[in-house]
Amino acid sequence: MTILAEALFDAVAKRYEESYGPSTGQGEVIKRVLLPLLPPQSRVLDVGCGTGRPVAETLSEAGHSVVGIDISQEMVNIARQQVPGASFEKADMMTYTPPNLPFDAVCALLSLFQLGPDDTASALAKFSEWLAPDGIILLCTILSSAVRTPDITNGAAAQPLHIEASFPFMGHLVSGTYFSREGWHKVLATHGFAIESEKIIPFRPIVSASEVHVDVEEHYYILARKKPSM
Repeated sequence: MTILAEALFDAVAKRYEESYGPSTGQGEVIKRVLLPLLPPQSRVLDVGCGTGRPVAETLSEAGHSVVGIDISQEMVNIARQQVPGASFEKADMMTYTPPNLPFDAVCALLSLFQLGPDDTASALAKFSEWLAPDGIILLCTILSSAVRTPDITNGAAAQPLHIEASFPFMGHLVSGTYFSREGWHKVLATHGFAIESEKIIPFRPIVSASEVHVDVEEHYYILARKKPSM
């Protein structure tokens, strides 16, 4: 039986910080790719902020105003303790209404997996609405070609733009949607984004000896900019 996002991340919050908080790939992309493009004192929304590290922490320390949202109250509690310079609240990205707009950038790193294809498209439409003209979106996900599990419910040949799979994650069975590179290009273009850079960075989560999920994850980063006409 698969587990819903809120229950999952409430259950793994503390271990998630130990496993994913030290992600050098995320820190590298924030520092080397995103920060040079942001105007001083930018407003940034961190969607699925988790424990606040390294995304909100890095951006906040660089002088930007960061709002982080996460569906897990446990994640939000940890983020508030670790990153006092940012603002965090418990919220579902699909129903969240930002009190102040626009944002100069929206980050959604490893936080869109449990959305289906239609909800992913809806989320991107929301992000576009929340961004200032020429605003930036930074995503991190895993491509369908990197999924290594026999439980593929939609074959890649039948669904070339995305697949759906269930996989073990930190002791829980999780259902996820994985787009192909072509799929991401298409859905981003449909919602008014022009991709400026892409990069795959391998990452191995730090896990206990008894943990099942120990494979290297191929994290796919996409930085795109909102087209001026949108």
